[in-house]
Amino acid sequence: MIRITKTKTFQYAWLYLMLLIPGSCAMSRYLNTTLVYGVIIAIYALLALLSAKYRNVYVLSFCLLLALATIVIRLKTGGVGPLTFLSNAAMLVVTYIAMTIDRRMFLTRFIRIVCFFGIISVLFWAAFCINPSLVNAWPATSFWTQNLGTGQWATVLHGKGLWLYSYLEIHATRNCGFYTEPGVYQIVLNAALFVLLFWKKKLYFDNEKQYRTATVIVLLTLITCQSTTGYLSMMVILLCFFFMRGRERGIRTLKQKIAVLVVAITAVLITDYWLRGEESLLYVQVLNKLFGGDIGGGINLEDSTGQYRWITVMASLKALSMDPFGIGFDAFYAIRDSFDPAAVAASIATYAAVYGVIFWLAMMIMIFYPMIRREPKKILIAVFAFMFINSTVSETYLFYPGLMMFPIYLSSYFTHKQSSVVGHAIARHNSRDMLMASGLMNTKEVI
Repeated sequence: MIRITKTKTFQYAWLYLMLLIPGSCAMSRYLNTTLVYGVIIAIYALLALLSAKYRNVYVLSFCLLLALATIVIRLKTGGVGPLTFLSNAAMLVVTYIAMTIDRRMFLTRFIRIVCFFGIISVLFWAAFCINPSLVNAWPATSFWTQNLGTGQWATVLHGKGLWLYSYLEIHATRNCGFYTEPGVYQIVLNAALFVLLFWKKKLYFDNEKQYRTATVIVLLTLITCQSTTGYLSMMVILLCFFFMRGRERGIRTLKQKIAVLVVAITAVLITDYWLRGEESLLYVQVLNKLFGGDIGGGINLEDSTGQYRWITVMASLKALSMDPFGIGFDAFYAIRDSFDPAAVAASIATYAAVYGVIFWLAMMIMIFYPMIRREPKKILIAVFAFMFINSTVSETYLFYPGLMMFPIYLSSYFTHKQSSVVGHAIARHNSRDMLMASGLMNTKEVI
């Protein structure tokens, strides 16, 4: 029997909001982002005033850093506005609120909601791949996504569905979840995979079967995304998992099952490549994007979307050479457009150019310090660093909740744990003082 409690309901609601922000089609095409971000920040401010458990030093310090960076660069160049601060801070705050509602169950419920929407996305993806005409019969909200080409020759592309699953004509055969592209969805899925494989002791499933089922769901959903960035992070996570020593019997069994699954999927992909060649999934989503038309010629991003991200990195380096202390978004976009108007993403480089080296380094320290300080297995710090850099080179935002949940969780968890220990020690000390006082009074009565 499933028990529905107020705490559980609130946490799942905030987890859903955490998944939506940013990069979902609902946020991109339907909701008023300024209003949503502003409401989230206002709720956090109210909660922090009313309850001490929401006053986390790490989150408050990070928000103050973002506010200071915004004010300084705005006064310096005028190229950073309040909406930028609201969006960045909201990504941190929504994650922290979702976590603080119930710290103990946060990771478990995060996995469960990811698996829930993972199953939905795979079912929709499979149905639309098998029978594309079902898209027209689906009674969901339709919206414009982009134009390919210009003027009267432009091809107008649309999407359909906002809250459960989004079908996008530009990614018709790829599983995007309810996001604007598979590259955003993979961040959430790889975050779930990291938790499942490396932080199992922090999870509270009813039995081992639920845990193994969740792992399979996340892996299969990742594969259907067909995101090169997602595949790279997934491979690093799996390689680390296989080579790490695990004494628990359940971990050894899971390794064996995942190994069988990986071998089976690899066999299918290789067979598909032999049969369809340049039309196969392996070639289109991996080989062509990494090596271009010449697989034997080394890494080449010129024939893939990677070239546009690399252009953004080059533009960022040029901006830093002009002014290492930050030029704001307006001046940066002008430089980037001079390279190529189609250049996109690479947020980790963009933020360095926009905010300058000093603020960028401060942000990186805030992101990585909790992992370095609190994660005992150093190899997992390297895995997280790869996930973060790999994703932020490929995407538009820097503070995705799927990535920021790790440093926020570690800072929040250990702060709460230390507070509990201190509170327990104070309680014991007070109890001892009361007992001593009571003993003295009894002695005086005897005298």
